[in-house]
Amino acid sequence: MSKIALSGDASGTGTFTIASPNSNSNYTLTLPANTGTLLSTASNLAGLTGAGKILQVVQSNQFSGVTTTSGSAQFSSSTPSITPSATSSKILQLWATSVIVDCDNDSQGSNNGFVRFEYQIGGTGGAWSSLGQFTVPGRGGNGTFTNAVFLSSLSTTSTVYFRMGIGKEEGARNILINDAWGSNRVFLLEVGA
Repeated sequence: MSKIALSGDASGTGTFTIASPNSNSNYTLTLPANTGTLLSTASNLAGLTGAGKILQVVQSNQFSGVTTTSGSAQFSSSTPSITPSATSSKILQLWATSVIVDCDNDSQGSNNGFVRFEYQIGGTGGAWSSLGQFTVPGRGGNGTFTNAVFLSSLSTTSTVYFRMGIGKEEGARNILINDAWGSNRVFLLEVGA
């Protein structure tokens, strides 16, 4: 097997190795002309092909805040979206959230809330489908929820919208998405199949 090894800089001793596959066929890796920023954006990886290639990345704006005492999901008005380039693509969602169950220092009961994630294909006027729902336990004090990850095969090239909501369960005074903390965002990545 052929290998190309690049040594580390003056302060390091590690190497970076590119190895050819175990076959008699030739393999060509064409790097983009944009030097110095090869890994800065997904579009700069156009010379790389195959499953797992990141085709596009969308970073949402900060979600609007929501505070509720309702047992039904109350959703942020933010609906970030991505339009897949192929029906075979998967959508990786990296949710970074600031959700807290406010128990008002109540040590009684389970004090739970929940966080729900949903998607809608083609426009925000239709029905929403569930990605998942998670309990936010606040037993004996305030509880928090900070992140979620989903990998979805949605088989569409229509725009896909995403949203998150919260709701109160028993015991808690309220539950809130706190936009003032600045970490309520989602990163949407289209992954080639």
